Amino acid sequence: MITPLNQRPNFQANTLNKNGDTKVETQSKEVRTNENAKLKEIADAIANGTYQVDISKTARAVADALL
Repeated sequence: MITPLNQRPNFQANTLNKNGDTKVETQSKEVRTNENAKLKEIADAIANGTYQVDISKTARAVADALL
């Protein structure tokens, strides 16, 4: 006979690591903050007219993405 999981003695209802979840959430907030800062920096450079595109780097990135 198969017993349900909740009746087995080794079953743990909460198997998620709460500390690990918090750490991942904190890291994702830091990434979003960094991305927002980078985006603002690029937007400011475009507004000032000082933004320059590195064509060779962009071409390499596009080629890598396509291959």
